[in-house]
Amino acid sequence: MAAPPSPAQERLTLLVFAAMALHLVFLVDSLLDQVLRLPLEGDWHYIHELGRRVWAGDWATAYDVGPEDRLFWRYPPFALYAAALWALLPAVAAYWVLMGLQVLGVGVTLRQLPVSAPVLAVTAAFASAPFADVVGAGQFSGILLAVIASGCLLWARGQPLVGGLVLGLLATKPNWGLPFGLFALAVGEWRAAAGMLATTAGLLLCTAPLGLGIWSSFLEMSLRNDRILAAYDNSLMITLWGTLQGALPGVLARVAWWGGLGAMGWALVRVVRREDREMQLATVTLFAIAANPYASYYDALVLLFPGLVWARRADGSRWWWAIGGILAALWISTYAATKYHMLWAGERPPFALTGLLIAAWLVTLGGWRTRSAPGEHEVPVADPAA
Repeated sequence: MAAPPSPAQERLTLLVFAAMALHLVFLVDSLLDQVLRLPLEGDWHYIHELGRRVWAGDWATAYDVGPEDRLFWRYPPFALYAAALWALLPAVAAYWVLMGLQVLGVGVTLRQLPVSAPVLAVTAAFASAPFADVVGAGQFSGILLAVIASGCLLWARGQPLVGGLVLGLLATKPNWGLPFGLFALAVGEWRAAAGMLATTAGLLLCTAPLGLGIWSSFLEMSLRNDRILAAYDNSLMITLWGTLQGALPGVLARVAWWGGLGAMGWALVRVVRREDREMQLATVTLFAIAANPYASYYDALVLLFPGLVWARRADGSRWWWAIGGILAALWISTYAATKYHMLWAGERPPFALTGLLIAAWLVTLGGWRTRSAPGEHEVPVADPAA
């Protein structure tokens, strides 16, 4: 059994818990703001309206580009079915069902990765800026988190085919799913690759009733990606490129980007050489975010998965503590980018450090070697019935 925490550790835990709990005011603010605006605004409302158009047979205009190159719909055509299914509910009811699914997604992830300080983990998740942003914008990041965490854990715990089938759902967000597919091929995990391919193929085939024209429109929209991304605020990006583009002049940003990509690739190779599949997939998740061409502020909720993997491997090493420091900085960074400016009615900073911190987390993992052997890193969890 693990040694009981020292008084100093207990005081530190209480201090961290209190600091996190104070941030729940931002979650309450986001919730009240959304309730007062229902059903007029929010990303969820636009998707709900698109679903209504699908039922009316007007899906051909889903990929029309607006006057400022801001897209109404950026997902592949098979995702139109999800929008249509969602539109079966009245708008306000759809929002509350969506929020219930986000809470469920976070809960499922926490349940699959129990840690020695469960109350602290729950508070860190639900008092985080990304979760408040999910509530405020009406986004789906809790579902994205559950898909990635569940698929990776099934794979890591001896069910690569089933895990691959789950991760295949990331075909809905191809820029997220590709790193997992490439990783499966790189390590020769053919069952996981087959599962991802099977799910993707099924999703592609189900678009037959929509006609080939819808795919032509989707591809045409995708080719305009550079112009589209230029319309997004760097302060709301959680990618490395988002940080660098906002902080450095064009040439320096590109040089730093390629250097960062090389460093992340080196770290990923180092981690892949170890025999800890769970840690490998957590690292691939970090790479999928930091190297992403587009990942927005609410999707930082996905960091809960690699964060819990880190928490379960507490070994007292300097690497473990370094990542802990990066996690604390990340938690604050996401608030600095989207929430803190509200306190003094100021503007958001010109860029967020989130992408740079995620890259630093990944690179730190490249140097960390856990003291426990594979399979021996489980953290003892108190029996709730005791």
